[in-house]
Amino acid sequence: MQITWYGQSCFKIVSGQTTIILDPFSKDIGLTPPRGKANLLLVSDSNMLSDDFSQIDAGFVVDGAGEYEVGGVHIKGLAVFNKNKDDDIIKISTMYTIELEDIKICHLTDLSKEQVVGVLDKIGQVDILMIPVGGNYKLKKTEIASLDTEKALGVIGDIDPRIVIPMNFKIPKLNISLDGPEKFLKSLGSSDINPLEKYTIKKKDLPQEGREVVLMKVS
Repeated sequence: MQITWYGQSCFKIVSGQTTIILDPFSKDIGLTPPRGKANLLLVSDSNMLSDDFSQIDAGFVVDGAGEYEVGGVHIKGLAVFNKNKDDDIIKISTMYTIELEDIKICHLTDLSKEQVVGVLDKIGQVDILMIPVGGNYKLKKTEIASLDTEKALGVIGDIDPRIVIPMNFKIPKLNISLDGPEKFLKSLGSSDINPLEKYTIKKKDLPQEGREVVLMKVS
């Protein structure tokens, strides 16, 4: 499979004739949203407007908790409930596990370490973990809680993936205030790795010992 990053928590995963797009975003954040055809579109934020992914021609959309199987891809969505500290609005987000090519990916949304620990048994063994590392941020005047380096390291220890792909960190053109990935990479001894435009992985290439960190740059 081949993985491409668009920024924030948005990825494209291509496996054979199957294309999956995860978490498209609005152009309001300063980055270029993904567009084109996708067999599967996975959306973590239940409050996301349809206009935010209007440029994607999706065959099947998953936007909430449940178990799904589409074209040989197994998906499990786990609900996360966050209350905005400024009002009584409950924000419902979804973290996903995706299984294809005998590889299991876990894509974490904006959440706390405690929320991850609460569903560890449902997440299970993970090969590739896509995890926020940039900390809390504001989006349209709403304070959003997300993992920073310290909390992300704790989650990685709990899930114990073979490969870690950091996301939701500061990059050029992004107009959301986030931490950069430097502290996170240094903590894992990966300060000198080069960012990739595309990451290709097969089951046989998964590390059998230790853990690999994959830093991506916006495609």
